[in-house]
Amino acid sequence: MDDDFAFPVTLDVLGRLKTNGIPTDDEIHAINEALAAPLAKLKSFEEEVKKLDLLRQDIRRQQDVLSDKIKPYQVFLSANKPQLSNEHQSPTASLDAYMSKPRRWRDIALSTPRLWASIHIPIPSPQFSNSQRARDVMEYDIPTRRLIEARAEGARLWLRRSGACALSISLQFIFSAIAEFSLRWRRVEFSLPPRDMAEVLSAVQDVPVLESLVIDEYWNLFHSVGEHSAHWKESSLLKGPNIRNITFRKTPPNISAFPLAWPRIKSLCLANPHPEFDVHKLVTILTLRVQLARCNIELVFSRADFEQLLRYCPQITSLCIRCQDPGIPAWGPQENNGYHVDDNFLKLFLSPDEDGQYLCPRLEEFHCVFRAGFTDAGMLDFIIRRQDGLIPQVAKLKYMRVYFNRPLVMATGVQTQRFVEEGLALEVRYYRPEVFHGPPTPFDGLPLPEAPYSTTERLWE
Repeated sequence: MDDDFAFPVTLDVLGRLKTNGIPTDDEIHAINEALAAPLAKLKSFEEEVKKLDLLRQDIRRQQDVLSDKIKPYQVFLSANKPQLSNEHQSPTASLDAYMSKPRRWRDIALSTPRLWASIHIPIPSPQFSNSQRARDVMEYDIPTRRLIEARAEGARLWLRRSGACALSISLQFIFSAIAEFSLRWRRVEFSLPPRDMAEVLSAVQDVPVLESLVIDEYWNLFHSVGEHSAHWKESSLLKGPNIRNITFRKTPPNISAFPLAWPRIKSLCLANPHPEFDVHKLVTILTLRVQLARCNIELVFSRADFEQLLRYCPQITSLCIRCQDPGIPAWGPQENNGYHVDDNFLKLFLSPDEDGQYLCPRLEEFHCVFRAGFTDAGMLDFIIRRQDGLIPQVAKLKYMRVYFNRPLVMATGVQTQRFVEEGLALEVRYYRPEVFHGPPTPFDGLPLPEAPYSTTERLWE
C-alpha cells in the first residue's frame, strides 16, 4: 500500500499546505503521475464495496425469509415449555402475562391468593348526560355504564380468587362488587359523591380487620348536614375494632359524632373542612382520650385555641406549624392581626401551667416552616432552655427547623454549636432579598397591583 503513495522526496506538499504558495507546472505534472495508481486503487475499492452491499442485501433477504419461516415454531415451543423458567417474573409485570402462559402457570396464579389481594378499579373519565358531576351511575352515557358493569364483574371475579387474604382496595363508584368481601378489608379508600357514599355506609355489615380508611366525599355546601350525619351514625364502616388510621380529604361538619373508636386512633388527617367544622368540634375529638401519634389538621384558629389544642395532646413528639403573615385576611379568628408564633408562644413550652403541666413535654421535633414570627433572641433562649437539661420534665429537641421571612438580625451559631455537637439537628433559614439589575422599564417606581390573597392554612401535627 505504501508503494501506491510514493511521491518525489523533493516535493514537500504537506508542508506547503500552510503557506500561500501555488504549485509550479512541473509539480502539478509530478503529482498527477503519482496519484494515478492510488486513484485507480480507490476506484477498485468502490467497486468491491458495491458488490459487497449487493451480497449483504441478498444475505439479509434470505435471513428474513428463513426467520419468518422459523418464528412460528419458536413461538409454539416457548408457549409450551415443560417447566417454569428459572428466571423470576418482573414484579412490575401485569398478571395478564401470567395468564397467557401455559395451563400450569395459570393454575399457579389461580392457587396463589396473595396475587389477588390488592386491586385498583379505574374508571375512565366519562361523558355525563348533564354538565354537573354524576351523582349516580345512571347519569352516565350508555357505553360508560356498560364499562362500569364490566369492571364490577371483573372486580368480583378477581376478589373471589383472593382466598382469605386481607384486602387492599382503591376504587371509584364500583362498590357492589366488593361489598361482600368487607370482612377482609384492611386498607380501603373511597372517592364518592354523597349518594354513593350512603350506599357504602348502608351496605357494609362488618369490617373486623380494617386498619386504614380514606374518605374523599364530594359533598358541597348545600348538602344536608342532618342527612349526612344519619348515614354515618348508623353505619358499621367506622366501628371496626382495628381501625388505626383515618383520613377525611373533605372533613364533614359532624365528624366528632361519628361512631369511631377514638381512643384507638393513632393517625388522624382532616383536610378541607366543612365551614361548620370549627375548633370546638376538634376539641371534642381530642377530649375523647385520643392517643394520636400523627395528626394533620387543616384549620385556622386563634392563638388561645391553638394553645388549648396542644394541651390536649401531651404525648405529641413532633410539631409542625405554618403561620400566615400579620394583616392577611383569613376566614378564621384573628388576634390583633399579630403573629401567633412569637417569643411568648415559645415560652409556653418552657413554663408549667397552673397545674404544673408543661406544654408538649415529649416534643422532640419542632418545625416552623412558614414565616416564623419570633426573634433570634427568643429562638436562642428556647433552644438553650430546652437543651441544657435544667427542666427535667421536658424532653430535649432532636430536630428543629425554622424558616424566617426576614433577614438575619442576631447570629446564634456560636451559642448553639455545642447543642449541635451533642446531636441536635438544627436548620434555620432567613429571607435574603434578591437584587436584580436589569434594564429600566416604564413601570419603574410604580406600585405593583396587589395580588389576590390565597387561602392560608395553619397546620399542626
